[in-house]
Amino acid sequence: MKKFILVMFALVLGTVVTIAANPKTMTVKEKLRSEIERLLDHPNFLEDETIISAKVEFLVNKNGEIVVLMVDSENERINEYIKSRLNYQSVAESSEEMNNKKYSIPVKVVRK
Repeated sequence: MKKFILVMFALVLGTVVTIAANPKTMTVKEKLRSEIERLLDHPNFLEDETIISAKVEFLVNKNGEIVVLMVDSENERINEYIKSRLNYQSVAESSEEMNNKKYSIPVKVVRK
């Protein structure tokens, strides 16, 4: 009986410790990447199963808005699409550490 109580206590303690542990927080670049992914969702001009790559350089201004500096891709339609969808869109979780820093993120636009 004592062993049973000891095992149950260990299980409860292990569960509480696991629940109380803080999950890994996202870095600034990961937050921006997920925000850009959300903003570039559903490209309606691409053919099915098309993948187009581009490199996007941008900064986040003091108002928490994305300012696109450059889109590097051979496809002119994707350049315009990315600029129109991202430029001056608010970042959901902007912070002081994001402001006025230049970011460069590779992007793949896919229509499934």
